[in-house]
Amino acid sequence: MTKTRASNKWMTLILVAFAGGIITKLPYLRETYMAPLMEATGANATQLGLIMSAYGIVNFICYFPGGILADKFSCKSLIVFSCIGTALAGFWFWTMPSFIWLVVIHAIFAITTVFTFWAAMVKSINRLGEAEEQGRLFGLLEGGRGLIGTIAAFGSVAVFSWATNSIGGMQNAIMYYSVLMLAAGILCFIFMENDKPVAKTAEQKAAEGNPLNMKDFMEVAKMPRVWLCGLLGGAAVTGLLCAVLLTSLNQRLDQLGAAVDEIQAVDELRKENERLLQENADLQAEVDEQSSQLSQHSFEQAYRYQRMVYRMRQSEYLYYMEQFVEQGDLSMAALVMTLEDGILRPPGEDEPERFVYGGAMPPRWVPSSKSGMTRCGGC
Repeated sequence: MTKTRASNKWMTLILVAFAGGIITKLPYLRETYMAPLMEATGANATQLGLIMSAYGIVNFICYFPGGILADKFSCKSLIVFSCIGTALAGFWFWTMPSFIWLVVIHAIFAITTVFTFWAAMVKSINRLGEAEEQGRLFGLLEGGRGLIGTIAAFGSVAVFSWATNSIGGMQNAIMYYSVLMLAAGILCFIFMENDKPVAKTAEQKAAEGNPLNMKDFMEVAKMPRVWLCGLLGGAAVTGLLCAVLLTSLNQRLDQLGAAVDEIQAVDELRKENERLLQENADLQAEVDEQSSQLSQHSFEQAYRYQRMVYRMRQSEYLYYMEQFVEQGDLSMAALVMTLEDGILRPPGEDEPERFVYGGAMPPRWVPSSKSGMTRCGGC
């Protein structure tokens, strides 16, 4: 094998592994970003299931004719078409169209990732070596696909985190994978070797006979390795389905746990509110009691003050009556005695305001040069 042939071989292996590692990321975004995808597309879990069902059904249909297509056309052309077609469908996916168009997009993904790509990928690797090299080549292919897919997944998480919300993050991830697929298609177009099938002559076709016949199918069906590969494939699909179901169940359990936490938080808030209301009621009762005590104390203080004023004025009136009697002014003494019940009567327990707010006040008298006493109207 020449040096140029060897370099082309490894270049083809790397490019096919790169394309194969990321080409299924867009249709399987639900595996990693189910909740953000539901929020971004507005689809519920049932609708996402229908979308993936459409993808799986078209996949199943496209597997059978995909090998025939790979025999009819160049593997390079099919791989380039698959990468660019997946990228264009990804750009459409980035616009977040309605549900029916999401189904159409995933049907296109099924065509570009299976019908035009899968058999072409296998055939392009198969052509790189002889029979004794097939195990090593396909082992490197699958290892490279897994490594590139893991690195690409870490990159999608990074670009998802750049957005301020999950919708923007989901669009970032879709655009990221679409750009990678476009780059893969361009690289394959530039560096992959063209392997266009050579048309066979009539003699070659006659010598080979009918390539598809029931006898060959029966021979293949008798091979234990075919059944073993079928069992391994079925186990892998079953494991994938179980992983999907467990992921969905885990998400439902997380949602249920979040709902329970919200209910508990609401119950705690309700209890806290009841406690605060009780504290407010107790505080209000205490304030009312203190206000009542303060009012009673103020009432008692006012009453004591009025009693003191009464006693002072009583002493003053008694003094003036003595003066009137001594001076012989019996008419004024009689007037004072007539008003004694209304003026000198001490305030009762039920009428303190009489003395506070302008009750009857007796006139004051001061000594005079004529009669000895004179009335002070302004006092």
